[in-house]
Amino acid sequence: MKRLLLFVIMSLMALFNLQQLLAQEVASRTISVSENDPSLGNAFIGLIEINEVTNQTGAVTVRAQSYSNCRFVNWTLNGEVVSTETSYVDTTEGDKHYVANFEELPKYGISIISNNPAMGSVIEINRDLYEGEKITILAFPNEGYEFVNWTVNGSVVSISPEYSITIQSEVEYVANFQVALNKIGIADAESSLKQNGTYAVSNIKDGNYKSHFYTENFVSAGSTVSVTLEKEAVIGRVDLYFATYHRPQ
Repeated sequence: MKRLLLFVIMSLMALFNLQQLLAQEVASRTISVSENDPSLGNAFIGLIEINEVTNQTGAVTVRAQSYSNCRFVNWTLNGEVVSTETSYVDTTEGDKHYVANFEELPKYGISIISNNPAMGSVIEINRDLYEGEKITILAFPNEGYEFVNWTVNGSVVSISPEYSITIQSEVEYVANFQVALNKIGIADAESSLKQNGTYAVSNIKDGNYKSHFYTENFVSAGSTVSVTLEKEAVIGRVDLYFATYHRPQ
């Protein structure tokens, strides 16, 4: 409780000192503003967008506003930085001319590619993009193939073919595609399975289904898969490798 009371008292004292500072009068002076580059932003005084006031004895507030794809850097007086805030209050004597300095946001080249154009395509970006700009990149699998993920330097950043990004640096996004897996219900594998291949199980019905399955190189793993569910269910992708003479029983 004492700490809270002390904080309130100190805050009130700081506010009082600020009000006293703003109310303090100095000798009559002229304050003016300009921009280092008018195409990047606007500098003005007060709230009515004028660039010079005369016969001022009280506090004068100068303000800066950057344009699209630009940012405010600082206020300078005679080449010296006086503030990095867009609003600055002058309370001292003497005529002054403040300069609001702006800069254009950096641009970055963004590369959007497919890991295999025969499997799928992307929408390429043929221009540099400003820092902080937001875009959506898209991937389109060709018939017989499916989208897997987006990667940057080999690391997965999204598994959605529609991915929103914010530009921060130069980067290459790779859309990865693969051959579309055959989707079968494991209970129907006897009639659906025609040859060696990779199958994604989309539905498993009640009961135990056993399978002698093989590794990726079709070398026998000598294992048994058993599944028991209380009702029909959709599960995540399961890759099963069958030889034609070892179908689920």
